[in-house]
Amino acid sequence: KWIELTEDELPTAVMEGFVTYVGGDDYFYSCGMHNIGFPDAVLHADVPPDEAARCLDVFLKYLAFEQPTIHENETFSISADAPAYRLQKSQCEMFEGDDLFHNPFGVWNLKPI
Repeated sequence: KWIELTEDELPTAVMEGFVTYVGGDDYFYSCGMHNIGFPDAVLHADVPPDEAARCLDVFLKYLAFEQPTIHENETFSISADAPAYRLQKSQCEMFEGDDLFHNPFGVWNLKPI
């Protein structure tokens, strides 16, 4: 599957090949965005896993493909009627600096408003 993704010219295939989503008790996070030069994201919310994955996926594709300038405390939502989240940037603390999964570009924290 990974080789198939690397042969695909669409940028979404690159993300699918290098980025995964992980769930916790009350948070979900991406892992692997550092492979393509971007911060990961953490969603701090008690939401169903599929909703969390969709939100993270839309946010990270927006980040990678649109490359917007995002400022601390701005908000993000995947649609006008979807929940909104406040954005806060932090260092990657989920993994030690020498860990393969550590993201030197940091992490965007999406916190419910």
